[in-house]
Amino acid sequence: MTFVGRTSFVLSFLGICLSANAQNISCIKTFEEAPASGVAELVPTEVEKLIQELGKNIGVDKRSIMVIPCHFYNGKVGAFYAEGNLGVENGEYIIYNPQWVQEVIGSGNRAQAIALFSHEVGHFLDRHFTARKDLKQDRKELEADKFAGCAVARMGEKWQEMEELLTHIRPKQSDGRYPSRAESIEAAKMSFTDCGGKPNACRIPENGVESWGFERTVSRWSNWRGGGFTQDGYCGELVAQLRSESPEELKEIKVLSREENTRNTCPPFNCPQYKYFCSVTVRGNPVYKEQDSPNCP
Repeated sequence: MTFVGRTSFVLSFLGICLSANAQNISCIKTFEEAPASGVAELVPTEVEKLIQELGKNIGVDKRSIMVIPCHFYNGKVGAFYAEGNLGVENGEYIIYNPQWVQEVIGSGNRAQAIALFSHEVGHFLDRHFTARKDLKQDRKELEADKFAGCAVARMGEKWQEMEELLTHIRPKQSDGRYPSRAESIEAAKMSFTDCGGKPNACRIPENGVESWGFERTVSRWSNWRGGGFTQDGYCGELVAQLRSESPEELKEIKVLSREENTRNTCPPFNCPQYKYFCSVTVRGNPVYKEQDSPNCP
């Protein structure tokens, strides 16, 4: 899929626009007539990357959707299909308010932005404006929700974000325009799972460690000591000392090597002293594997 335009996207929960309207036409004309700076200013780079990544991951690259930023667009984001003599090029458009887009991305709602954008794309891919335009509106919305569920999974985002969005924007009972909240959630979750998502996944210690926040090697020598000490004993002291220095962040300490030096402090008599060396690997701040588990909160 090719997303055409000087900027990028993000979707809206307002659903598709079934007929041409003055604001859509005005937004398109303003964008086409504006210089590269000014009304049609570029949105942040992260938004541009997000759109490109979405197009790649949902596996559709043979369509062209014109993505139009519009500062005076009241709908925030929506899909629009232009046909006939409307004064703009015929085709598929996604129109959005770039200020709203920046707020959504900046607040960390990336998964919900992906869900909303892919929902709008789903309307085009499912031909809701053309060959299947007579399909009931709530069925169109349900199909687009299913497409969004798959896209969120393909983008590696969490199901909980998608579920939270649908809970917020879908009515408790179907109103003829939108499916019920439960129906949308069920359809999107099934699609999320079919596309490789793990809806009940979480990161908890029992899943094992995926990576460590930090890893370092600590090597130390003891002072000179008399008899009664051992290499293993000194390594145990070092491990205990390191754990006491930062008990919260340290999760794993492994001994790498140990050795000792000796000296005689009273020749020709035998008065031995020992100095012990220990080297350990210290790991902490673990990132646990994300897996499905009955113990997920």
